[in-house]
Amino acid sequence: MPEFCEHSNISYNCYICHPDYDKMVKKLLTKAKAIQEVSKYVDEGFRCKYCDLEVRTKPSRKTYDCNICLQRSYKDKDPPYVFPRFDWEQGGLEYWMSWLPRPAEMLRFRRERWNKIPPWRQEQILEEVDKIISIWKFLNETDSWDELSQDHQQVLLRNVNLSAWYLQFYENWFIFLAMRPGFCKIPKKIFHRGRWITE
Repeated sequence: MPEFCEHSNISYNCYICHPDYDKMVKKLLTKAKAIQEVSKYVDEGFRCKYCDLEVRTKPSRKTYDCNICLQRSYKDKDPPYVFPRFDWEQGGLEYWMSWLPRPAEMLRFRRERWNKIPPWRQEQILEEVDKIISIWKFLNETDSWDELSQDHQQVLLRNVNLSAWYLQFYENWFIFLAMRPGFCKIPKKIFHRGRWITE
């Protein structure tokens, strides 16, 4: 029968009765290094360029990672996507989509950016956009986001918890989803350009 000490541990293996000082020092050093590393990250006002959540960044680095969607963004570079400007005079988005039901730009954007956001965060973003989409689509018929007056931009921003950059960059994507809400709810694999791909 093993003998137990007053701490209810096996007597010869009790970390209180027989402390391993080297191990304790290593643990303390590891903890101190972790605290020191965390203190290097500060709030510089950046947000994740995928899911638009606030992130803490290291001033010495040009990139930063999001703890939620685990994606890396550049501080001084925007993602290289340019969506086509919808021709509202020709009947709006549905007219434009009638001959091209899955435009390549949207497929690529969905695969490389939108689908990398966790589903629960996607829902949060779309719920926020729903609050302003009717006004937004109306304003977008004549001007894109960067052409809107400051007053119009502030009207939209006051109603959502999303950044101005995010709304500007994702503008055509959100307006597109308002017309085709099922486009972001896709199976794991789709048939595209003659082959099955995982999105």
